[in-house]
Amino acid sequence: MQFHPESVATEYGYKIIENFNEITKKQSPYVKYKKYKSNIDDLTLFDTLHSLDKNIIWLDSSKIVKDDSRYSIFALSSKRGHILKYYSKDRRIEISGNINKTINQSIFDYMDDFLEKNKNDLNLPFSLGYVGYLGYELKGETLGSYNHNSNHPDAMFKFADRVVIKDHLTKELTLVYYSDDEFVLDNFIKKNIDFKNENLPSYYLEVEKKDYINDIKKCLKYIKEGESYEICLTNRLIIEESLEAIDYYKCLRAVSPSQYGALLLFDDFQICSSSMERFLKINSKNIVETKPIKGTLPRGKNKEEDEKLVQMLKNDERFHSENLMIVDLLRNDLGIICKKHSVKVTKLLDVETYKTLHQLVSTVEGELLDNSTIMDCIKATFPGGSMTGAPKKRTLEIIDRLEKSSRGIYSGAIGYFSLNKNVDLSIVIRTSVIEKDKTTIGVGGAIIDLSNPLEEYDEILLKASGSLNALKMYYSKK
Repeated sequence: MQFHPESVATEYGYKIIENFNEITKKQSPYVKYKKYKSNIDDLTLFDTLHSLDKNIIWLDSSKIVKDDSRYSIFALSSKRGHILKYYSKDRRIEISGNINKTINQSIFDYMDDFLEKNKNDLNLPFSLGYVGYLGYELKGETLGSYNHNSNHPDAMFKFADRVVIKDHLTKELTLVYYSDDEFVLDNFIKKNIDFKNENLPSYYLEVEKKDYINDIKKCLKYIKEGESYEICLTNRLIIEESLEAIDYYKCLRAVSPSQYGALLLFDDFQICSSSMERFLKINSKNIVETKPIKGTLPRGKNKEEDEKLVQMLKNDERFHSENLMIVDLLRNDLGIICKKHSVKVTKLLDVETYKTLHQLVSTVEGELLDNSTIMDCIKATFPGGSMTGAPKKRTLEIIDRLEKSSRGIYSGAIGYFSLNKNVDLSIVIRTSVIEKDKTTIGVGGAIIDLSNPLEEYDEILLKASGSLNALKMYYSKK
């Protein structure tokens, strides 16, 4: 049927349009999106969006890998925006912002309920939802015990009701927002970045070299006694100064680009992450994927040396043992929550090369059981096996004995839970947590029977090199 209310022969045309307008006003707000072709660079886009929301979160694919890290996501808040903080021991959720309330409920149950009530079926990687982190101490609810108290909430998320998605493959920008929110970006203005020029601040390892090596020896003793196959021991680099998070992150992504970079700007602290390890990806068809990393060597000084190091990584017995144990652990984790025969290793012992190092990566995927929810999957797999060891439950108990402080955000997960049931979470490695008086960078490595304590100590320094190189750039820029 075709109808022309504007025709000269139409009666009551104005009234029909008026009635139609009133009907649409009564419709519940829904999630919509629009696309733009744009060659805007990521830094300029971030500066523009940060001027709209000082607490913007940036999930950054600065290292582009086809079908793996295609999108960068910028999460903002408008009229529905709020911050969710979760304290696991008390099962307490605190929500503040446009909504203010306290809920006595597990975050796993809350997320399941919220995602179901607010679901949509938009064909986008992220169709609005929660963006933030799950802290390591949530293991008290999943598999381990509450051994340490974190200085930060055990989970913290921003509800993003405005999102900009940059597709690095098609060069498109997608703006996602609610229908009753006018989200327009017509002018992109590049801002000049003003870096400090000062001497580097002092920094130190929380567990000094002698004590850390002694802890590695204790791990080896547990392994020889059959208590564990692999123990992921961690340490923390403490920088005795707060940093300007945005400026530091721009340096970090320049010297250490990654598939799963992230900048989280909370009021009390900020998180700058250059992770290259996926914890879990779940799509709307209930396919779940995880990509553990175990095995790290530095880049060579030239092409020939670089290739020798790649071959060494491919053929080294210790690195293969580390990686295989975590692959089998994750196959077991996914086997609990996935359909029979659906769990597969699609890539095994694959070398990936980054700006400062080579790493050994595998990929495991499966299909969730029909009656399993997203949060059932998180509970079955958290914390990530590559940050704990195998067997997971007993190894978590050993880690609690050896480590003297909370890991907090480090070793947890950063990413999003989308209203269309897509989930993408990275493992929190290569990550700086910036507070008012200090900055901390978590470092660690997997200890197995073949481990050499001195080599393991050198490896944690290698893993900190990207963050430290970014620190040098941060202080040298004019």
